[in-house]
Amino acid sequence: PRSTLFPYTTLFRSPGQVPPAAAGTVAAGLGVKGIPSELVILVDISQSMAASRHGLYPQVQQELPLFMSALAKQEPQDTVGVVVFGAPADTQTIYLGPPSGSVPLPATANSVGTDFGAAFKQAVNILNQAPASVQVGGVLLLSDGELYAPDDKEYDNYQAPGWQKLRSRVASLSVPVTGYGLPLTTDQTAINGVNQALSAVFGR
Repeated sequence: PRSTLFPYTTLFRSPGQVPPAAAGTVAAGLGVKGIPSELVILVDISQSMAASRHGLYPQVQQELPLFMSALAKQEPQDTVGVVVFGAPADTQTIYLGPPSGSVPLPATANSVGTDFGAAFKQAVNILNQAPASVQVGGVLLLSDGELYAPDDKEYDNYQAPGWQKLRSRVASLSVPVTGYGLPLTTDQTAINGVNQALSAVFGR
């Protein structure tokens, strides 16, 4: 059957304060608790995430392993992919397998660019090859929401042609997929940026 295109959900929290049930909260929000699922986590490694700027990447380095460890206990049947992204050349899958607290995140965030489109494309590629047991998929975006992809005409702005292609690909996946944002700051500009990136792929 064709995928149901779910509206994205955003979980708000204060910087540096991740409740112990964060993994369960995300699983429940995605509608995947207790169901074989595939979750793709997109981690922004652009310069704007570095300690010298917003200081959000060190927070991701600290909290993502905790989240994955909690997920391993609560949803061990799941498959998780972790994609780091910045400029297209730096966008790659660094982990794909069962939930694990040992994720080889880059030491620093120093990529010149924030190509959300290339990141979502990688996520869709992973979901398109999900194990047959997977019944539902999710994409979790960890970013400060600053789109910067001047050399990628497919995704350099939200009116570029690649975004419609992504929406079509998500809608044609064999499992329903939810886009999910976990803002890393209370700054409304950053939150709006994350929402806009998710909206461009998941609608509403």
